[in-house]
Amino acid sequence: MPRNLEQIVEDCGALSLGESVAAWKRETNGKAIGCFPVYVPEEILHAGGILPVGILGEDGASTERADTRLPSFVCAIARRTLDRALRHDLNALDGMLFPGSCDVARHLAGIWHRNFPERLVETVHLPQNPDSRHSVDFLKGEFDRLRRVFGHLAGVRITDRQIRAAIRTFDENRGLISELYAVRREAPWRIRHSEIRQLLRAGAFMPRDRHSGLLREALASLQGGDRRRRDGLRVVLEGGFCEPPPADLLEALEEAGCLVVDDDLMQGRRWFECAIDADGDPLASLAGAWLRHSVPSSVRYGGALPRAEALVAKVKRTHAGGVVFAAAKFCEPASFDSPPLRTALEREGIPWIAVEYEDKSSGFDAVRSQAEAFVESSLFFA
Repeated sequence: MPRNLEQIVEDCGALSLGESVAAWKRETNGKAIGCFPVYVPEEILHAGGILPVGILGEDGASTERADTRLPSFVCAIARRTLDRALRHDLNALDGMLFPGSCDVARHLAGIWHRNFPERLVETVHLPQNPDSRHSVDFLKGEFDRLRRVFGHLAGVRITDRQIRAAIRTFDENRGLISELYAVRREAPWRIRHSEIRQLLRAGAFMPRDRHSGLLREALASLQGGDRRRRDGLRVVLEGGFCEPPPADLLEALEEAGCLVVDDDLMQGRRWFECAIDADGDPLASLAGAWLRHSVPSSVRYGGALPRAEALVAKVKRTHAGGVVFAAAKFCEPASFDSPPLRTALEREGIPWIAVEYEDKSSGFDAVRSQAEAFVESSLFFA
C-alpha cells in the first residue's frame, strides 16, 4: 500500500546516520565516507561504489568532548561532528572528506587526522580565485587526485564512464529536489517546509538513486493530497547552507505564518543550477560546473549575478514578500555575508528579519513572536 506524505516524512525522521550506513555496508560490503558541508564532489565517491554520507548538525547533540579540543566560538556543526566521532557514533564511516569552503572546515581536517590517525582524511582544495584561467585545470587536477585516493580505498579503478553515470544519477536527484521546491513555491500549503527538511535530510544517509526513489514517492503522494490552503507571508529562508536550522525553529516560523518558498537549506545537495554535461571529460565538466554554474552562497561568490543581486532575484522570482535570515551562531561566512545582503534588500524595499541558533538552542517562543510580528507588519502595514 502506498505511503502518504506524513508516513514518508515520519519514516525519514526515524533514519539515523549510524544505523543507515551500517545497514548499507552489510548489504554491499562497501565503504562509506563522511562528507562535511558545503560542497565535495560526491559523484566521484559514488562512481567508485563508495557511499557519500552527508554530515549534518544533529539537533541537540552534545559537544562536551569536542569542547576539550575546539574553542567555544567555533560553529556548532564542527563541534557536534567531532563530538560524535569521539563518542564513536561515526564508526560506520571509513573516512572523512572536508571542503576548503571556510577556515573551520579546512582546519577540522587536521584536527580529525590528529584524533583519528587510523582513518582516511582528505580535503578538497577549491580555487581561491575562480576567475583565473587556470581554475578549471586546477580543480580538475584536484578531482583526479581524489579519484585515485578513493579508488585505492575501494580497491577499484574509477573510470570516466563510471563518473559520467554518477553525474547523471546526481543530476536526476537534483531535478527531483527542484520539482519538490516547485510544488512548495506554487502551493506552499501542500507540503510544509519542515517536511522538506526531513526529506532532504534522509538523502544524506542513502545512495542518491535510492533517495531519488524516495522523492518520487513523496511527489506522487502530493498528487492526491487534500490539505487545506494556508495563508501567510511568502518568505525566502537564507543562512542554513551548512548547518540546517533545527526542525523546531522551522516549525515555529511556519506556525507564525511564514510560508518558506525557497531557501539555501543543505545547499550542497543541490549545488548546481543546471544539468552537468556528462558526455565529455567528466572531471572537467564537474570542475567547470563548480566554477560557472554553482549556486551563489556565503561560501561561493561569483556566477552570473553578484551575491546580493542573486538574493534579490531569488526573492522576486519566487514572489516572496520578505527574507528570514536564519544562520548558525559563530558561522563566519554567514556573518560576513549578511550586511551587504541586508543593504541590498533594504534598497529594494524588501523586509527582512534575522534569527540565530546554536548548539544549545531549545524552545523557539521568542522566534515565533518575532516572526508573527514580522508577518503582520509585512502583510497589513506594508
